Amino acid sequence: MLHPEQFYQYIPQHRVLTGHPDRLVYNADAVTLEQRDPSLVILAHSAEEIQKIVKHCAKHAISLVTRGAGTGLSGGALACNESVMIVTSAMKHIIEINVEERYAVVEAGVVNATLSKLAKKYDLHFAPDPSSGAASTIGGNIAENAGGPHCLKYGATAEHILGLEVILPDGTTLQLSTEDETAPLLSLMIGSEGTLGIITKAKVKLTPLAESVETLLVDFPTPRDASQTVSEIISVGIVPAALEMIDSEVLDALEEAFHLGFPTDAGALLIIELDGRKHSLPRIVAKIEAICRSHNAGTVRIAQNDSERNALWQARKKAFGALGRVSPSYYTQDGVIPRYALPEVLEEIYRIGKKYSLRIANIFHAGDGNLHPAILYDENNPESVARCLEASADILKLCIDKNGSITGEHGVGIEKKEALGWMYSQADIAIMSRLRSAFNPTGLLNPAKFLPSDHSCFETGLKHRQVNV
Repeated sequence: MLHPEQFYQYIPQHRVLTGHPDRLVYNADAVTLEQRDPSLVILAHSAEEIQKIVKHCAKHAISLVTRGAGTGLSGGALACNESVMIVTSAMKHIIEINVEERYAVVEAGVVNATLSKLAKKYDLHFAPDPSSGAASTIGGNIAENAGGPHCLKYGATAEHILGLEVILPDGTTLQLSTEDETAPLLSLMIGSEGTLGIITKAKVKLTPLAESVETLLVDFPTPRDASQTVSEIISVGIVPAALEMIDSEVLDALEEAFHLGFPTDAGALLIIELDGRKHSLPRIVAKIEAICRSHNAGTVRIAQNDSERNALWQARKKAFGALGRVSPSYYTQDGVIPRYALPEVLEEIYRIGKKYSLRIANIFHAGDGNLHPAILYDENNPESVARCLEASADILKLCIDKNGSITGEHGVGIEKKEALGWMYSQADIAIMSRLRSAFNPTGLLNPAKFLPSDHSCFETGLKHRQVNV
């Protein structure tokens, strides 16, 4: 059993949380089905504090898990066994913004949207924009290599990281940079889901704001029409800043929640955003409109000002929350497929829903084939939960069968670690395990995550997830 007193020499007592109500706040992430109470929670305010805690835990063989804002979607920041949870969300200092060289140095707890809001004064922004960007922290986004609607043009978080400060499982501090021999290690840290080290600071790239932006909302009679449009837009050489799809299930929920005036008789909507030089965008908009019309588009609406554009993106980013109006629970997946397979894969996902008597709503990054099917179920009904998990497994297998992947931006965590074996051979996974062991030889840092195993603190739940796969 962990005794909180052993940490008081490093952290003020009021920032070591031990009461059940306090720990309950940290027992889940955004939608992961698993819930686990950490043994105790430490609210860190600096890298120096974290380093002391890590050294103490290494000395006494205490497992650790790091958490940012808790907006993750694969269980990567959940506690295991008697883990100490280090929360970095109070580490919010923006240490430097260098306008001339277009970078910022920030602590791990800085919120994505906060950095972009501050950088906007200099006509810059931090391009990665996960839907949780108003709350999610940069440290967590780096750990998961988060994406977002605009990663179609600008790339996921990895494309915007210039340097990291990382505390290794033995308490050693490592400074990594794209500009020296540590660059390969920097690449390994990004997307490693907290299993190799704890990110405490980051040097991030800032991107100039576009001169002009055009945002289109287009409705289609069916998801097939919309998804075929997506493929053709990319095939003619147009790369929008963002290309998002919303199906009728999500559309109904959005209208009920926010009354945005979207066409409720549409089978699917596309949000298409273009940015670039002001003089060149009208020609591209006209070309996209013609492509949409050729695929049975209904109304093509173009946002007339920033207010209308922001309303569209607020609807997109609040869509998953709106699903709470139509279902007591939902479970979101994160498969990736080639764009050309979108029409048939979407139809198969709806068939999977019928197979398990579950409604499935689709809202996703269509431009890069990153699917986010939301399976609507009742978490208080064990039989409904079981059907949800079986449907989820079928969807991931479908993505793999179509030359895709089990994750695009949400990570593997605990939710999909056993599914990693569907994509990779035992030899491949053994190499990944050896790599993790090189950084984390005792396995104390974020245990039971990312790689499949025969036994972990989540063994029961993971075995449950293997039904009918």
